This record gives sequence, structure tokens and C-alpha cells, in this order.
Amino acid sequence: YVGRLSQEDKRILDLVGIVEAAHKRGVDLALSIFGTGPDEKLLRRRVAESPSRASIVIRGPVSHATCLRELEDQDVVLLTSAFEGLPLVFSAANKNAITVATNPNARRKSS
Repeated sequence: YVGRLSQEDKRILDLVGIVEAAHKRGVDLALSIFGTGPDEKLLRRRVAESPSRASIVIRGPVSHATCLRELEDQDVVLLTSAFEGLPLVFSAANKNAITVATNPNARRKSS
């Protein structure tokens, strides 16, 4: 995940649930979270309480260049937003042939 750590619009706590659900199904999934925001403490608490906590790393804010380098090593980018415009991470993921998994119920944010 790359983005602002906000539950209301970005639904960041869903990320932890996704990892937990994958592990319950026997899928070996590790999650790197890049960003900061108003709900970072809430996310950190949720991760600390998760049985999947060893597989979730909150990297915090990183430079654009670092983010692009880190994306090269990822298999999937998760976007859990309730609504979204056109996130910049889409183009970076596309450039690196990385699958982007999104919230199927997300609403398009009009500009």
C-alpha cells in the first residue's frame, strides 16, 4: 500500500484484514505500507494486535524515488479506498507490470 493513512476514505484497516484472511487460507502474504497520515497510530495498534503482525511492515513516509524503487520488488499494490480519483501509484505499478487490486465498491471521485 502506498498512500495517506486515513481510515475514513482510504480504509487502511482493511489492509490488515486482507492479510489475515490470506493467511487463514494458507496464502503466504507479506504487506509493506508506505505513507503517513491522521490514522497512523490506529493502524499501528491494529497491526500490533493482529495474528499476522509479523507479515506487516509500516515503512512510514518515503521519498518518491524510494517508493518507486520499493515498488519494483512488489507483486501487488492494494488500494482499499472508499473513493478515488486516479492515484499516481497506478502509473508506477503499471510501469513495473505490478497488479493493482482495488476496492470493487469504490466510488469514482470527481475532479
